[in-house]
Amino acid sequence: MQTKIPHYVKKAAIGLQGRFLCRQSGKTAEARKGGGYLYFVEPSGKKFPTVSGLFLVQNGLVEASEDGLLDHMSQSFRLTKEAQKLLEASHA
Repeated sequence: MQTKIPHYVKKAAIGLQGRFLCRQSGKTAEARKGGGYLYFVEPSGKKFPTVSGLFLVQNGLVEASEDGLLDHMSQSFRLTKEAQKLLEASHA
């Protein structure tokens, strides 16, 4: 079954093409919305909407770069090919 991407996530994710979605742990109210993480884009360092970042990770629309300190705790992600196709189709 194909994942339906909410409009607010699509709008944010379009800017990820060719970039990394990164996350860092936090204890703020904003981080709690993101499952304990704050999200940003590399190489720019620009903040990425927390709820959108969480949606992309939880729904497998980004793939881990496996660069975390512990196994299965990646800190950076790239859009999957499926997500790129979904975004391109919705943007056309």
